[in-house]
Amino acid sequence: MLFRSLKMRDEALALVGTDGPPYKITSIVADPNADVALVVEGMMTVPTYLDQPDQPAHLMLGKDGLPVQNGTADFKFTVVVPNSARENPAPALQYGHGLLGSGGEEIQYDYRVAFANKYNYVLFAVDWIGMAESDYVHIASLVDQGRLNDFITVVDRGQQGILNSLLAMRLVTGALADDPELQGKNGPMIKRDERYYHGNSQGGIFGTTYMALTTDVERGMLGVPGMPYSLLLNRSKDFDEFFVLLKNAFPDPIDLQLVLGLYQMLWDRTEPAGYAPYVRDDLLPGTPAHEVLLEVAIGDHQVSTLGAHVLARTIGGVPNLAPTNRKIWGLDERMGPLTGSAMIEYDFGLAPEPTTNIPARDGEDPHGKVRKLATAQKSLDQFLRTGTIESFCDGPCDPE
Repeated sequence: MLFRSLKMRDEALALVGTDGPPYKITSIVADPNADVALVVEGMMTVPTYLDQPDQPAHLMLGKDGLPVQNGTADFKFTVVVPNSARENPAPALQYGHGLLGSGGEEIQYDYRVAFANKYNYVLFAVDWIGMAESDYVHIASLVDQGRLNDFITVVDRGQQGILNSLLAMRLVTGALADDPELQGKNGPMIKRDERYYHGNSQGGIFGTTYMALTTDVERGMLGVPGMPYSLLLNRSKDFDEFFVLLKNAFPDPIDLQLVLGLYQMLWDRTEPAGYAPYVRDDLLPGTPAHEVLLEVAIGDHQVSTLGAHVLARTIGGVPNLAPTNRKIWGLDERMGPLTGSAMIEYDFGLAPEPTTNIPARDGEDPHGKVRKLATAQKSLDQFLRTGTIESFCDGPCDPE
């Protein structure tokens, strides 16, 4: 598991160097709104370890069981340059998209580009291929038909997706920063030496894997995250429709849980269950120390906060930032401001979360609310820029 990811990472980063992979800009939209100077889309040509770029894809493995490069493949990237970067070069902030989503679409949401312009960040994203919008039909079909043997294609393509994210950071802070199309009044609009990560939902989940593997980013925010998927699926409203399909193939509830456990054994290759212990302490070879900020919504309908607590304990040394809304088993409480890693929980006044293996469904889902709060955005910016974590809430964070 780890050996596969490390081989792909080290080999591919050595091949592309500090400038990143070759690329071609395919579209530039200037001044689409008051916050954005440029929306840049392009294709990057990266080393691939898959037998084909699209689903169903498998990793190409050598006799030693480790991935071997199978030429190159082209994948889309999207960059959003804020208006503020015309005057002052901005650091690169990589975004990790949500469940079966699209990075290029999500980094253009109004509140996200407003944040980028206010705090001066260049946003960019690639898709988490394997579990991106383009994978929806493939995943639905294998779940519906109970094709357990084909689930490896989701995970294998996911490992290439994580590698693509690492390579995209090299590109955006490398050759793309010097591209003539991305020059401002004072030279490059993208800083080459300041790199950060933030993601929400699936982007918080796979963002943990990214933060364990990255050699370029030292601080990242994991929004409404959790682990492992075998725990999260039963407790997420997002998987209602998938459970309908899965129950067609495995109507016995015991069989269904066994299937999730079998899926998890493969998911460990891409999700936090296989990587969370290596984010801060037991660092992977050739990897710098990392710190993370977890922003969590109590009563989340989509990613259970129980999964976020498991994640924080597994990463290790992640306190619950005080003053807190509740005590969390296994997590120390520490007052801010502090340096290092921490979790901030936001309480939106919903009913207590279920203690059984079902989703929270009370009231309006708070899953997407934290990222839009002015206090949370201020916490994010301060953490990324300085490493200091502070809630900016007046007491426990209860914005409702």
